[in-house]
Amino acid sequence: MEIPFIIQFVIIIAVGILWFVLLIVGFVNSLKYNKDLIKIWGYLKKNHPQKWEELGKQSFPSSYFNPSNARYTFKILKFITSPDNLNDPEFTKLRLKTKKHLYISLACFVTDAIPFIPMVIYFIILGE
Repeated sequence: MEIPFIIQFVIIIAVGILWFVLLIVGFVNSLKYNKDLIKIWGYLKKNHPQKWEELGKQSFPSSYFNPSNARYTFKILKFITSPDNLNDPEFTKLRLKTKKHLYISLACFVTDAIPFIPMVIYFIILGE
């Protein structure tokens, strides 16, 4: 049984809109994550200087755009996702908010990538 063209068209438009919305949501949450990360660096520098030094003495904007400081990204990710809250309720709130934005943006980007996998496989198998 063949699906009518109009139904195929509506499904393609709906999936396209969903894909675009997920892309925008992921991008916005990625920006929020980066904004919160900048706040975390500033908060650690001001209130927990020992932890700030341990994590690589990052500050915005000078070291934020320096590619040589990319190795500290995994240190801060590990720290943000760890249960260590430094016994500071304000930091705990900021850390949880940052973690939420990180997980939402990752989920949106992964979900956006899923439709392309079958397409690539389909075109490889058919050789078109």
